[in-house]
Amino acid sequence: MLDVQSDQHDDIDAIIEAPVTYYPVIRARVETANDVPAKDIEPEDGFDDPTRVFNLSYADTVMDTEYITESLTDDALYTPIDATNEQIKPLSILDTAASMLNVGMGDQVRFNIQGIEIVGQITSIRTRYERGPSPYFYFLFEPSVLSAAPQIQFATAHVSEDTIPELQGKLVRQFPAVTTIDGTAIAKQIQELVVQMSRLVYVFTLLALLTGVMVLISSLLSTLARSYEGQRVI
Repeated sequence: MLDVQSDQHDDIDAIIEAPVTYYPVIRARVETANDVPAKDIEPEDGFDDPTRVFNLSYADTVMDTEYITESLTDDALYTPIDATNEQIKPLSILDTAASMLNVGMGDQVRFNIQGIEIVGQITSIRTRYERGPSPYFYFLFEPSVLSAAPQIQFATAHVSEDTIPELQGKLVRQFPAVTTIDGTAIAKQIQELVVQMSRLVYVFTLLALLTGVMVLISSLLSTLARSYEGQRVI
């Protein structure tokens, strides 16, 4: 579900009647990382663009698809910052984002959220168990820091496949602005595409083998023909 509002959670929960996970998204740009302007950061090959717009979020716990690799406090996302500047907040960063910005534990990242600046000091680094389609965020703050910021939300829920059409109908009628996506249907389409691609690879492999056999036969016939011509000359 996309474009969910905070005041819709209870009603959506009542409709779905299954655990729903909500993901707040706050759009922001990185101004500096360790006082280095984003435009001057040279990320490692293959990493993201530091100057683009990023999706920040807030959470109290680590996602099931992630785990903490480094932290100031054992397995804690956030550790209180001992700083005189109250604008500096604890920040949890994904390892790929840390590599992109060339930062590590204790370093600071300055963000611009629609003209409002906020500084995060890295108190934990996370990594993902897998690179599948599960949601993830490069940057996480405490809920008290970003919960009041302008945001959009999306949500996920695991329900029985045969109940999806009915639930989608109810959600559309009650919340026309909320977009619902059937993940099962998308997964089936991807699976069908993979099967088709596998068949194409199989066909092309057979064609390549047949071509090789034809070339081999042609080469043998040519060799035999030259040998025969040589015998006739003798």
